[in-house]
Amino acid sequence: MNEITIDVSNKTEEEIDILIAELIEQGFRPQIIDPEKDKEFLIENVNKGEGYADYISDELLNPVDYRVYLRFYSDDEKLKRFNSEGLSIEQRDVSNWDFENEWKKHFKPLEIGNIAVVPFWEEYEHNQKFIINPGHLFGTGFHESTNQCIKAMQNLELSEKAVLDIGCGTGILGLIALMAGADNATFIDIEPAAKQTVTNNAELNKLEGVKEILVGDILTEPNLVEKIQKYDIIFLNIVADVIIKMLPIVKTFMKENAKLICAGIIIERREDVLEALSTEGFKVINIENLNDWIGIVSTNETFHK
Repeated sequence: MNEITIDVSNKTEEEIDILIAELIEQGFRPQIIDPEKDKEFLIENVNKGEGYADYISDELLNPVDYRVYLRFYSDDEKLKRFNSEGLSIEQRDVSNWDFENEWKKHFKPLEIGNIAVVPFWEEYEHNQKFIINPGHLFGTGFHESTNQCIKAMQNLELSEKAVLDIGCGTGILGLIALMAGADNATFIDIEPAAKQTVTNNAELNKLEGVKEILVGDILTEPNLVEKIQKYDIIFLNIVADVIIKMLPIVKTFMKENAKLICAGIIIERREDVLEALSTEGFKVINIENLNDWIGIVSTNETFHK
């Protein structure tokens, strides 16, 4: 296992957002480390009660290093995808590090609308909770894009619907849709590990209705596209460029009056995605902005007029 740290101190927020989106597209799960913002958050929330800090150590108030970093972890095989050109990076071998348990310290239950996303090692009382074992895949609810998709589906009628989760990662979106009453869900990801991870998370939540878990890329594998049927709800939580390229294909997977939920779009690419949706005949019904990440809900009702 490798720890990759990228120094982004000299980059603008826009450049950092673009880099994060590119890393996600390459299959990584970057975290931003910004001591100044962490310090501001702690000062703002100290003594606010349960769930917040009630004491701030001198180490956090006066960090030695104020530089801003992106950090992610990857095995050797996956790291071959990483394009490090032009980046200031540090790489270290953390093979002997207890990665799983160290990471668990930072993943706590998260309430999103009417549901709580709870890691399987945590005890948490909630009347509707989704228990998750994320492994090393994207999709925990903490990233704005996943958060937006979960909130968006809470405003849709899911009962008896067929769902397609493209770029499923942990399967969190399709599985939560099943919890909310969807009839069945199909999952697609380029990561072979997604197959077992989605299966494990379905079992953790005692969910039925997982129709199929497909591994591959619908942009480059026509045989995969042929396996995909028609759906009422489709999640496309990837990045702007991939969303734009996929739209002509994805619209062929949609039943009449189906809904498409797109996320993973940095604010600078908002208009590009909206233009592509319009070109492909989609009608946008809702746009959300969460920390400059854009989520868009649209429908294909115009296709059938």
